[in-house]
Amino acid sequence: LHSFPTRRSSDLGNLKNTLIPLDIRYYDVAGRLVAYHLATPCLSEPCAHYPGRGRVAYVLETRARYRLIPPTQPLRLLAVPPAR
Repeated sequence: LHSFPTRRSSDLGNLKNTLIPLDIRYYDVAGRLVAYHLATPCLSEPCAHYPGRGRVAYVLETRARYRLIPPTQPLRLLAVPPAR
């Protein structure tokens, strides 16, 4: 999960030298899905770009076609307690 403290237009660039296809999901600050891409590995330039839409707060990357349960509510981030 990539988190962008200042909401911005987002483009993760390309997947040059990535070994596996990825699902890239872009979320706004409210946790709503605003863009989705099935991104394929790129072995040589020029490589495709996979931009978000609007103001992106979070980007979640998973292996391609990973079965996420379709959300009935927006994405929620839980606080992680500090290590002891």
